[in-house]
Amino acid sequence: EAGCRVGIGVASGADAVLVRPADLDVEEDRKLPLLLAADVRSGRVAWSGRVLVNPWGAEGCLVDLARYPRLRAYLEAHRPALERRYVARKHPEQWFRTLDRVDPALRHTPKLLIPDLAGRPIVVLDEGRYYPHHNLYWVTSSAWPLPALQAVLRSPVAALFVRAYSVEMRGGYHRYQAQTLRRIRLPRWSELPEEIRRDLASGTARLQRRALTRVYGL
Repeated sequence: EAGCRVGIGVASGADAVLVRPADLDVEEDRKLPLLLAADVRSGRVAWSGRVLVNPWGAEGCLVDLARYPRLRAYLEAHRPALERRYVARKHPEQWFRTLDRVDPALRHTPKLLIPDLAGRPIVVLDEGRYYPHHNLYWVTSSAWPLPALQAVLRSPVAALFVRAYSVEMRGGYHRYQAQTLRRIRLPRWSELPEEIRRDLASGTARLQRRALTRVYGL
């Protein structure tokens, strides 16, 4: 309702085979730069250089391996491990697929990335360079400027919502899962006063805190 979407990154079902360093000997357009939860724990994007061995084409269909001899050779070398997965047993002709389809547009879409398990809200901005791994949730918005939305989602207010709806794990950690993130209450950006919108989008912590107290009536 507030113009935001929440989703989760790609699960491969065989990370040891399909999540590899970027110098892997397969065709360059079959390497999808992948962000892991460890790459954003500091609160900033620090790409580890891992890529997803991507079997999906631009139209959401599996690629023809005959067109990618190096990809085919690599996947064939690991075929027994890939075929042991449930998804491969269910669809034998798609034995080399990832569990989830890859949405090509998501990589190039500016988005906020949030690790699944955290003791405090960790929300980093990816300008559209990477694809998220399955232990990262992503948030996009057609209405909110992402720096302003980032200020809300990494605030104590967002943490309050998460603590209210999420089971507390050992060490005071909580699960920042999609169903929990969707329950964080947001106003409509267009209905906020201009001063509040300006402060939230400012990137200045003091101004953002002041705006948040007004947004939530604290």
